[in-house]
Amino acid sequence: MTTSEHQQSRASKGGVARAQALTAEERQKIARHAAEARWEQPSIIEKASTRLLLAGYEGELPIGDLVLPCAVLDDRTRVFSHRGIMNALGRPRKGGRRIGGDPRLPEFVSARNLEPFIPDTLTAAMSQPIIYRPLHGGRTAYGVDARLLGDICKVWRDAYRSGALLPSQEHIGIRAEVLLDGLVGVAIISLVDDATGYTLVRDRGDLNRILEAY
Repeated sequence: MTTSEHQQSRASKGGVARAQALTAEERQKIARHAAEARWEQPSIIEKASTRLLLAGYEGELPIGDLVLPCAVLDDRTRVFSHRGIMNALGRPRKGGRRIGGDPRLPEFVSARNLEPFIPDTLTAAMSQPIIYRPLHGGRTAYGVDARLLGDICKVWRDAYRSGALLPSQEHIGIRAEVLLDGLVGVAIISLVDDATGYTLVRDRGDLNRILEAY
């Protein structure tokens, strides 16, 4: 074995020994910091991606006194922005590092007491953000597949109904339940409109007003 190979072998064994000496809490902390680095540095993820998605259409979905930014990307993926979902749930982003929860998930579902209510399929779907370039340029944005909004609301609703939320979180569970009811109602109305052809003459704001009523 050459000197270089011997040194590499010793370094490798030393790394294994250090990893084995870590407590479970220390390993979890390292994993969390690594995940946060991935979320906070989109350039790293963008370089790993074959092509940065572009927003072809953008808009805002009004929900009561809130608006939920949305976009249709050039691969036809419909997305809501991370920040918009947090605002819609009444869970504004806080400064500093987040504490607890699955580091693979975005902040609006990363609370530790939500973990029992998050199915593996949802974790897999949200473990990597959808990164895209906004329609009018600027910094890249983080998005979530719009089809997951209902599942995200179900997590908070189920946690609320099970009494698993903290007092400071209960308003999120209530809002998620109301939002989920509204989304289901609007989806059914939209399907009926499409089936009857009423979509062609429907006022552009009709569905938004129905959703706001919830």
